Amino acid sequence: KDLRVNFSTYEGTMKVLDGVNLSIKKGEMLGLVGETGCGKTMTGRAILRILPSNAHIMTGEILFEGKTNLLELSESEMRKIRGKTISLIFQEPRRALHPTFDVGGQIGEVFGLHMREDVLKTVVQNLEVDGADSSLGNIMKNIYREELEGNESFIKRILEKIPILRNKIKEPIDKVLDEKSIDMLGRVQIPDPKRVSEQYPHELSGGMMQRVLISMALACNPTLLIADEPTTAVDVTTQVKLLDLIMDLKKTYGGS
Repeated sequence: KDLRVNFSTYEGTMKVLDGVNLSIKKGEMLGLVGETGCGKTMTGRAILRILPSNAHIMTGEILFEGKTNLLELSESEMRKIRGKTISLIFQEPRRALHPTFDVGGQIGEVFGLHMREDVLKTVVQNLEVDGADSSLGNIMKNIYREELEGNESFIKRILEKIPILRNKIKEPIDKVLDEKSIDMLGRVQIPDPKRVSEQYPHELSGGMMQRVLISMALACNPTLLIADEPTTAVDVTTQVKLLDLIMDLKKTYGGS
């Protein structure tokens, strides 16, 4: 509501958004149309509060789910929302993906950051199914359960006494994250998702990288997905395929 954003420049103050008003209903798809530089990208970034350092939100409200004003939340509260309940598909995949981390690791990071509890529960279930009844297996299960309960001091004491456990407790978590990453790549119709999960961004085409970004954005099943010109860096044929994919995924996941 009445969103106004200014940029501070050496030449003075520049109005970037001047009283933007829009609303999106649950399950609705809304498109912003305008010439280059009119503020489409900045509107999306303002919603997530990831504006450049010289940007200032002057006035307005950003109401999420009808009640929460995102502009009044602390940065720690916003971090819990970004990528989980509100996600963004960036315009340029080559700049959005980290060049020195494989694809699977980058998708897995989303799950590890926003769905840590679900990941740990899956790890414990896997250990129980595998029959990890050894002393080490029981210790690891207890560590995961303590983390689920937020008992970080207990975990710290255990790891100080048995340093070798640091890598041991990480292995089952990484395995679950890898499985979730491969599953997400399959959902965005990437062929041979396991192989692609082990590749690096520079080894993928523009269309493939954009699908990776889509899989990352949808990993936590967000309520609101912001797509910032997701077909800019690809050819016409790939553009059509990506738009069809986004429409299909919207039907599958719901959301706006």
